[in-house]
Amino acid sequence: MKTITIITILIFTLFGCKKDCPECYSFAASLRLGILNFQGENLLDPNNINRLDVDGLTLESGQKIDFEINDYSISTIHSGFWHIESIDEDFFNSCIDKEGEFYITYKNSTDIDTINVLIETETIETNGCKCTGYPLRYYKHNNIIITEYENEHTGSAIIRK
Repeated sequence: MKTITIITILIFTLFGCKKDCPECYSFAASLRLGILNFQGENLLDPNNINRLDVDGLTLESGQKIDFEINDYSISTIHSGFWHIESIDEDFFNSCIDKEGEFYITYKNSTDIDTINVLIETETIETNGCKCTGYPLRYYKHNNIIITEYENEHTGSAIIRK
């Protein structure tokens, strides 16, 4: 009888006490990139006479990145904020755990902007549960780290031209 009790306790200890961990996996945020001049004018705003008309985003491999020009409000900018937003998973795959590079070309300018992005895999263990996320580590514009973010690690940055 003692043997059956010990075996039962061992079975419950090994299999009955499995810790319930919440699902906590997050994808990298979309690329959101605003372009402002040094006077603070948004160069992607279709109402700006000096606006830049984005022709395309291209990975260093030559593959095109799907993107949209969107507007959303930020509390510090009351008129809204026009930005480039990537909607392409290939972009993320090229930037996870290694620096990815892409280029922005314009229809109405000969400028080509080089953007480098690093998104890292981050696993945090809390109370025996592991959660994986993909925070943005940095953007570089023409090889200079951009320090203007809408909010750290959201995928948003501002280029000044």
